[in-house]
Amino acid sequence: MKNDIHIVLSSSNEFIPYCATTMASILCNVDRSRNVHFYILTYNITPNNKKKLEKLKKIKDCTIEYPAFDEKLLDMFEGIKIPPHVTKMTYARILIPDILSQVNKAIFIDSDTIVRADIAKLYDMDISKSCFGAIEDGCSEYHANRLWQKKEELYFNCGVLVINSKKLRQINYIEQIKKQISLNGLSYQICDQDVLNDTFHNLIQPINISWNFHHEKFVKMNFYKPKDIEQYKKILENPFVMHYTGAEKPWYPTTKVLFKSEYLFYFRLTPFYKSLKFQQYVTDNQKVLVLSWKDTPLFIKKSRKGNTDKTNKTQLKQHINCFMQRIIKRTITSEQYTLSFLGQTILQKSNTPTLRSIKLLGITVYKKQLNKNNTVSDKQELLNISKQLMQKIDYISGLLNAQNSFNKKLVERIANLKCILEAQKIHPTTFLPYKNAFNGKDVVLVCTGPTAKKYTPLPNAIHVGVNGAIYLDNVKLDYLFIQDYTLHQKGNETLNSDANLYVGNNCKKFYGIIPDYHLSTIQSCIERIPFSMCQSQNVSQYIIEDMVCNNIAQDLSREPIGNFLGTPFSALQFILYTNPQKIYLVGWDCSSGYAYNKQNAINPANYQIEIIEKYFIPFINKNYPHIKIISVNPVGLRGYFEDKDI
Repeated sequence: MKNDIHIVLSSSNEFIPYCATTMASILCNVDRSRNVHFYILTYNITPNNKKKLEKLKKIKDCTIEYPAFDEKLLDMFEGIKIPPHVTKMTYARILIPDILSQVNKAIFIDSDTIVRADIAKLYDMDISKSCFGAIEDGCSEYHANRLWQKKEELYFNCGVLVINSKKLRQINYIEQIKKQISLNGLSYQICDQDVLNDTFHNLIQPINISWNFHHEKFVKMNFYKPKDIEQYKKILENPFVMHYTGAEKPWYPTTKVLFKSEYLFYFRLTPFYKSLKFQQYVTDNQKVLVLSWKDTPLFIKKSRKGNTDKTNKTQLKQHINCFMQRIIKRTITSEQYTLSFLGQTILQKSNTPTLRSIKLLGITVYKKQLNKNNTVSDKQELLNISKQLMQKIDYISGLLNAQNSFNKKLVERIANLKCILEAQKIHPTTFLPYKNAFNGKDVVLVCTGPTAKKYTPLPNAIHVGVNGAIYLDNVKLDYLFIQDYTLHQKGNETLNSDANLYVGNNCKKFYGIIPDYHLSTIQSCIERIPFSMCQSQNVSQYIIEDMVCNNIAQDLSREPIGNFLGTPFSALQFILYTNPQKIYLVGWDCSSGYAYNKQNAINPANYQIEIIEKYFIPFINKNYPHIKIISVNPVGLRGYFEDKDI
C-alpha cells in the first residue's frame, strides 16, 4: 500500500532495549498517516521481550514481525574476516530482498540510532534506478583507496540503507554477490559493508549525510572533512538520524555524546528502561564498571583495557558495603556494643560484672546494678522493658508525625492565603478580559514534546504555547505561558529573553510568579523570572497557588492558578476559563522542552498524565462537559481524550 513503510532492524536479545529505542524514535516522529511495519532479524529474542516490544504500539500503532529465514544462506559469506564483536547475522541485511520476498522497498537501520525526523521522507526518496540509497562513510577516501585504489570513489556506510528489493531480485543479486566474494572476499575487512560497496558501488545512490550522521566520524572533524563546511554545521545542529558508531554509546552513564538527553528520552518511552542499572563496558580504551540511578552514576570504577580487573556484582556489593560501613559503624568488645551513624552514637549496650545498661540516642533506657544473687542474664525483664519502651516511642512518634503534618499544612495554608490576596489584586487586570472570550472557537495548547514538530496549524484556531514553543517553526503563537527561569531550562538559559523578543501572531505573554513557600522547596533547580523581564507592555504576570495539587482555578479573575507542577497545567486552566468549543492538545509528550532542539529533555510526561487523570478529567467532566478535548498525535496521552493523528 502507498502509506506503508517497511523498516528492518537486526538485534540480539541483549541488544533489544536499544533496538526498541530506535523504534520508539521512529514512531514518535513519523507521519501519523503512515503505516509502519517493523521486521526484526534475530535468532534469540525471548517471548517476554517480544511481548514488551508490543508496548511500543502505545506511541503509534504499528506491526512488528520476526521473519524466519534459512540461515544456511549465510554460508556464502564463509571465509570473509569477521571482527570479534560481529556475528554472521550482520550479513542478514544483505539478504533482505529474499527474506521479505513480498516487499519491494525497505529501509534497514542499525539499532544504535535515533531517528529525529519523519522517516517517511527517507522512505519516499526515488531510488528506482539504483539498488540502494546510502550515506557516504566518514572514512570514505580511506576505504575507497583500500578496496579500489581510487580515493575519488564514494564508499558507503551500511548503518542506514534504502533498499530497492524489487530491482535486486530482478538482477539476481545473490549470484552477483557470490561472484564478487570469489574475486575479492579475502581482502574484505568490514564484512557486509565491504561486500555491498564492492558489489554494487555503481548502483548505490548517495543520500545526504543527515540521514546517517555517524557520531564517531562526522562529529570528530579529524575523521571527516566536509566539502561544504556551512552545510555541515547546519546538519550538526539538527541531523535527521543520529548513529552512535564506535564505543561511545548514549546509554552509558559516563559518555558524553551529542543528543544524549534526547536519546534517553526515547529510551524512557520503552518498557526496557530501568532506573537502577549495573553496567560494564569499554570506552576510551578503559574498562568501566558503573552502578547508576536514573542515568546518574552512584559508583564508578575504571581500569585500563587489558588489566586483569575482575570486578563483578559481588565485588560491587562489597564496595557498597564498605561505603555503608563508613557511615554506620559498630564497635564490639567483651563488655560493650556501640552502633553509630555519621559519627553519632545511636545505641550503646554495656554488660560488666556489676552493671548492665542500654542507651538509645544517649538516653538510658535500661539500667540494672548486679549483685551476687543476680543470674548472669535477665532476658525477660529486659524484654518487658524494651517492649514498653517501643510502645512509648511509637506513641510519641505518632504524635510528632501528626503535629509535623499539621504544622506543614498550617504553614502552607497561611502561605496560600497570601497568594489568594495577591491574585485578587493582579488577576482582574490579567485575566478578567478573557472570561468566556473564546466561546465557540477552537483553542490549541502547544507544548514542546517531539510530536509538536509534526503539527500542522489548524486554520482560525487560537494557539496558546508554553515555554519553548516559541522555537517551533511550524506555529505562530497567540498567547504564551512561562513560569520558571533559567536553572530549570538547563541547556536553554536564554528562554525568557528570547520570549520577550518573540513576536508570533502579536503574541500576548503571561509570566507566572512562583509563590514563596513552594519556591523555598525547589530553589535548587528553579528560580523566579526576574521582574525586569516582566515590564514589557505585552507581558502580564499571574499568581500560582502555593499548595501543590490543591485546587484547579475556575474563576481566574479572583483565584490563583492551581499549582500542578507544570506550565501546561497553568495554560490549560486559562484555556478552560476562556470557554472554547474545542481544545486541541499538541506536543504534550515530555516534562521539559525538546521539540526546539535544545538539549534539555528530561522525561516522558508520565507524572503529568497521572495528574490529568486524577484531577483534570473529573474537573472538566463536571464543570466543562460541553468542551471537546482532542489529543493531537498523542504518545503518552493516548486514550484519555479523543485521539486524532493529524
